[in-house]
Parts: sequence; structure tokens; C-alpha cells
Amino acid sequence: MIFVVLCLALLSFKAITGTDLALMLRLHNIAAENETLTFQQAFPFGWDAAYRDAGVYGTGSRLKEKYKLDFTVSELMRDDKNRILFFKGGKLVRVVTYEIGYTDIDLKKGNDKILPQTGFSVFWKDEKKDYLVLTQLGD
Repeated sequence: MIFVVLCLALLSFKAITGTDLALMLRLHNIAAENETLTFQQAFPFGWDAAYRDAGVYGTGSRLKEKYKLDFTVSELMRDDKNRILFFKGGKLVRVVTYEIGYTDIDLKKGNDKILPQTGFSVFWKDEKKDYLVLTQLGD
């Protein structure tokens, strides 16, 4: 199955933990059954805002400045990874790292913030449903 291949590929990189993998597989499974989804469906833990930390060797510094956030994360040591930083009440509660090439989260221009109810359309870049593209809906 495609998810087994995905699991093996993701586990080969130490920056992605088993928890990250389980959450990203959950996201892919929900996407496979729906044309749209919200992050609340895929990430079922306590959080009220999430931010995509994207870019080569992300450190979160741009997010700290733009959104006045206070947190510490290590630098992404690879240019093929992004991560989602989940906050509750202004405190960082979880970091989920994912591999570019299996998942792409396309937010509105200039936006990095994702709320639990933020909607996304689902698109697969290939027939095997290996490469998921989520595009933010609405304004």
C-alpha cells in the first residue's frame, strides 16, 4: 500500500518522529476519503492556532516576529522538510514535521496561520495518491 512506502520513507529521516508520521498518515487517510477537510479533523488534540514554518532550514524566527509568538524550536536541518507549530493559549503544544514531496500545504499569500476550522481542498498530484496538496479555502 502507498502508505507503507510513505511510512518507510518518512522513518528514514530522523527529523520525523513516529508521532509525526501517525498524524500525517491520519491527514492522508482523511484526505483520501474527502474533497475538503479541516485541520481539526486531522489533528485531534488541544490546540487553537497552528503556523506553518516553511522554508529552507526554518527556525521559526519569521513567525515569532510576524505573529508575536514566544517559543523555541531547533533549526530544520534539511531543506526537504517543513513543520507545523501548534499552539494553545499562546503556548507551543506540538510540532509536527513533514516531508515536502508527500504533503504540500498551500496557504493564502502572506498567511502562515491555520485555525482548527480552516478549510482546505484536497488534491492529489498523482494517481497513486502519494502526493497530497491541501489548498486553503476562503479568504
